[in-house]
Amino acid sequence: ITGKSLFNTDRNEDFQSFEDLEKLGTWTDDVKDKILEKEIKIHGKPVESMLKQLLSFDPEKRGTVQSILDHEFFKSQQVIGDLKGKIEADKEKHQIEVATLKGKISKLSENDIKQREEQAKEVKENLDNPNARKEIVSLQEDMLLGIFQSVSKNESSNINLKVK
Repeated sequence: ITGKSLFNTDRNEDFQSFEDLEKLGTWTDDVKDKILEKEIKIHGKPVESMLKQLLSFDPEKRGTVQSILDHEFFKSQQVIGDLKGKIEADKEKHQIEVATLKGKISKLSENDIKQREEQAKEVKENLDNPNARKEIVSLQEDMLLGIFQSVSKNESSNINLKVK
């Protein structure tokens, strides 16, 4: 409703400061009124009166679920209009964010496609070039020779171990 938390907590709902913990531990209706006046944006009397009722230290003053549902806040045209306006503004903001992200994804996809096409073209050019093909075959031969030499050394050391 107000856009602000009464107490600063992390995502695990742990207090972020000793002051907030102290504020909760010394909660009174006076503390509540000071917080509502100083720290929280109040949008009209219906919101203010409902929050004061909900945050009351005395359980008898908090009311029942039904009394809160019957509260003028839920029936006030001003509040309903304010909330609809906020919902519409948030909806527009999110639509803009979604459009921006879709554009970024599209650009990334286009860049990825171009990059893959360039790589494929380069590979094709290399395969069509006889010198490049010879170089590839030479590299493959060198690699296989290295593997065979490594295997041979391992086998001969295994044989030496068995003889001892």
